[in-house]
Amino acid sequence: MFDPFENTTIRGFVTSIHTHSREFKLQWAEEWKWINVDDLVEVYIV
Repeated sequence: MFDPFENTTIRGFVTSIHTHSREFKLQWAEEWKWINVDDLVEVYIV
């Protein structure tokens, strides 16, 4: 993910997608976060 100081890596499962707001919900362990598609630098599907 893009960060003005250093790009970060997040791993998890996409559990929901909001096409109108261009966000998806990424979940790992017991945590989750809404991520804006415009903040992505690279995506790998494993």
